[in-house]
Amino acid sequence: MIFDTKDSARRYFSEISFIPKVSQYFLMIQNLTELIKSHNVSWGSFKPIINKLFKHEPDLIFIENVFGKGFFSYPQVIGDQINYFDQQGNGVRPEALMIPGLSFDKRGFRLGRGKGHFDKYFATQKPLRIGVCFHEFLSDKIPDEGHDVKMDFIVTDKCVIEIGN
Repeated sequence: MIFDTKDSARRYFSEISFIPKVSQYFLMIQNLTELIKSHNVSWGSFKPIINKLFKHEPDLIFIENVFGKGFFSYPQVIGDQINYFDQQGNGVRPEALMIPGLSFDKRGFRLGRGKGHFDKYFATQKPLRIGVCFHEFLSDKIPDEGHDVKMDFIVTDKCVIEIGN
């Protein structure tokens, strides 16, 4: 699927009726686990914000069961900036991030909520970027803008896509 504007893509994806199956979570966690184990770096994850508009973000809390509590740091938006914190509340800079999105395209671009928090973070930080979504939300092309940063990998319940330059 190809979209003319980010707003039209957000409308399209927010209107999809989607309830993930347990098997989809299992496959996504399996794909993420293989990727994480292949990169010996510090990791940042996310906890989804569930609301009526963006209800399709995968909940990756189950991955803590694989790697243990404290393995991941988590983001917090302070003002208009994202900062990452470990389990003790210390500010950290993860070397790799799992990043949620309403959709990702096969070129590596992300469709987020439209506030630009990750774009601002990536302007100064250069972690390995792993986009995470259910396969139903993988697009052929999302409109991109000059400030948009590509992911290095996209992980879904069906595949892992290495983006390349």
